[in-house]
Amino acid sequence: EALVGNFGSAHRRTYTALGEPVILASRYEALAASLRQPIVIGETCAAELGEHNLTLLGSHPIRGRTQPVKLYAPQQCGAQ
Repeated sequence: EALVGNFGSAHRRTYTALGEPVILASRYEALAASLRQPIVIGETCAAELGEHNLTLLGSHPIRGRTQPVKLYAPQQCGAQ
């Protein structure tokens, strides 16, 4: 679960998203850049898609996690 909305004091509010999914998405975004992929998805999303038309990019460590995660890219993006 993630929280989305206005956070902060009455004098200084900001609209943002907070939570583990937001942090994980940020980590995936950084890995996508280092892997030179415009899109990466994790195992849960890949399983929902049935892993069709996906290229496995391997297992990658994620800061704050004890186990590495498997990342996938759509085949049209292709691993380089």
